[in-house]
Amino acid sequence: MIKSNVDLEHHIRKTIFNHIIAYPGVSFSTLKKIFDLNDSTLRYHLKYLERGERISSRIERGKLHYYPYFSNITIPTAANTSSKTNDLTPQQLHILYAIKKYPGINQTELITKTSLKRHILTYNISKLIDLGMVRKYNHVRNVCYEYITDELLKTETLKVLAIKLLNNEIDEETFLRLKNRMK
Repeated sequence: MIKSNVDLEHHIRKTIFNHIIAYPGVSFSTLKKIFDLNDSTLRYHLKYLERGERISSRIERGKLHYYPYFSNITIPTAANTSSKTNDLTPQQLHILYAIKKYPGINQTELITKTSLKRHILTYNISKLIDLGMVRKYNHVRNVCYEYITDELLKTETLKVLAIKLLNNEIDEETFLRLKNRMK
C-alpha cells in the first residue's frame, strides 16, 4: 500500500506525480522541460515521491526514468526468478504479475488493474508475448492473456504429442520417451 504520509496536496508534486502515472518511463530531462523547474526543485519533489513510495526510478540508456511505484508487486531478484524477468521494465513486471494473479484477464481489465494507458499496455504485452512469458487467446468476444508456466508448457506439449500419436505421426515409444523427459 502507498504510504499515507506522502503529501500530494502540493500542486507541483501532484502534477509531477500525475504526469508520471500518465507517461510511465518519463525521463528527468523531459520532466524538467515540461514543468520548467530547476534541477534541485525537481529532484526534491521526485525524491519526496520516491521516499513515499509513489514513484520509482531506474537508469535506462544512461538517463534517469521515473515510473509509478507498484507496492503490491515484488520486483524479482536473481535469486527468485529466471534471467528473463531481470530484463523487464517496471511496466512489464506490473503487467506480468497482474496476468499471473488474474489468469484469463482481458485488456480492459488489465488497464483497470495496472492503471496504464491502452497503447502502453499493448506495446508491453507484445514484448512479453515475444519473450514467451505470456500468451493471448480469444475467449468469446475478448482477447485474454495467460502467464506461461513450465506446467502449462508441459501440458500443451503433451497435448500436441498425444495428437501426433493418435494420428500415427509418432510411435508410442517416442511418445513415452518424450513424456518421461518432460518430468
